[in-house]
Amino acid sequence: MQKNTSKRKFGNQGERIAVDYLQQNGYQIIACNYRCPFGEIDIIGQQAGVWCFIEVKTRHTNNYGYGYDAINASKKKHLIKATLHFLTSRSLNDVAIRFDVVSIDYQSQQSYQIKLIQNAFSG
Repeated sequence: MQKNTSKRKFGNQGERIAVDYLQQNGYQIIACNYRCPFGEIDIIGQQAGVWCFIEVKTRHTNNYGYGYDAINASKKKHLIKATLHFLTSRSLNDVAIRFDVVSIDYQSQQSYQIKLIQNAFSG
């Protein structure tokens, strides 16, 4: 149980870093940790009139690849379904959307690299 709590804290820390980074890069943050029956969207934001649905992946090391490498077909499918749920529940029809990924990869306990991939995949 403690390992899951530690992972969750680490993930939450990554999401806070991502929110700060996105705001510094012109994103307006609409929601964090949006949950629905289809899954969770880490961050929902807008940039230049486009609704952005953002997955955040934080890694301690790159021994198993970088954070963005963890976005597999199953994760994309859940993110797309959750996005459709969000849009439908708010009657947001015919809006421009995109899926972005923020990868936070630690190189040491205090040093990390952030990579923002805009329009990382399509739905």
